[in-house]
Amino acid sequence: LFNNQEAASQQDGLQIQAVNSTYCSNSGDARIGDLLCYSGNKHGVSLFPQLILDTSNWIGVPDKRTLFPIELSGSTMEDLSQENTLHVVIEADFSTFSKQSYASQCQIEEFGVARAWLAREVLLLLLESNEEQLSKLTASYMGNTISIGPGLELLKILSVEVKGKPCLLLNADSIPAFNPSSRRGTSVRKRAAAASQWQSHVSLLQTFSRAA
Repeated sequence: LFNNQEAASQQDGLQIQAVNSTYCSNSGDARIGDLLCYSGNKHGVSLFPQLILDTSNWIGVPDKRTLFPIELSGSTMEDLSQENTLHVVIEADFSTFSKQSYASQCQIEEFGVARAWLAREVLLLLLESNEEQLSKLTASYMGNTISIGPGLELLKILSVEVKGKPCLLLNADSIPAFNPSSRRGTSVRKRAAAASQWQSHVSLLQTFSRAA
């Protein structure tokens, strides 16, 4: 699933660059199969072969509430059956934090368990889920502009095959993290301070990702 402002509704108008993810090891081999659904600028397509994600240089998400990389309260789902488990990568836009947005806030934990993350130009979050929850996430994405954390709009949702194990971040609770409550200020000064804090937080996430 992806949002492409320039894509036409016909399959021939879709660009593989917009659909694909350069963070997957076989992204250069990906081809568009079928156009499964579309709504406005949003499209759902099948890709082949399935994208492979090596998480060896990703950072693991703890099994508890955390503010790193973003506020995650821990999954609200029961343990997933290993037989029905699938993995999806969510790409979210860092820059929409400081923009006025009408996006609906999405609690990503309602749709799966966050397992790992990577911060590059965008925030990438690996989610362990199942077909039922992915269908719900798909419907929400196609029908609305949705965001996670402090207003990061979702750009793509990709089904992937996972290889490798993410790095463990020790003493994560001791790392200064962005407090989402700081975004709720209405004055110009408070908004400017929150934006500055957010940029520092993004830089910190990217530094950890480069070191992983």
